[in-house]
Amino acid sequence: EKQEHVGEEEKESNTKQETPTKSKDEKAIELAKNKWGKDDSVTVSIEKKKDNIYYVAVKNEATVLQWYEIDTETWEINEYY
Repeated sequence: EKQEHVGEEEKESNTKQETPTKSKDEKAIELAKNKWGKDDSVTVSIEKKKDNIYYVAVKNEATVLQWYEIDTETWEINEYY
């Protein structure tokens, strides 16, 4: 059993969720949050799924600031317009 080293910041945001395998949803949201950068004023949510492509919105209240398109097979993330 291999123990992965987790940085301090990551530890905080995990709030003791010792889940070895994250769901695709959680992973997609995490990816978008990392891409956007640390920002407590936004919420990140999956708005649409089309096969293995997830469309994730970064919002400030009701305003979408950025869309991301995430391929949950390759875990590639791209800005989406």
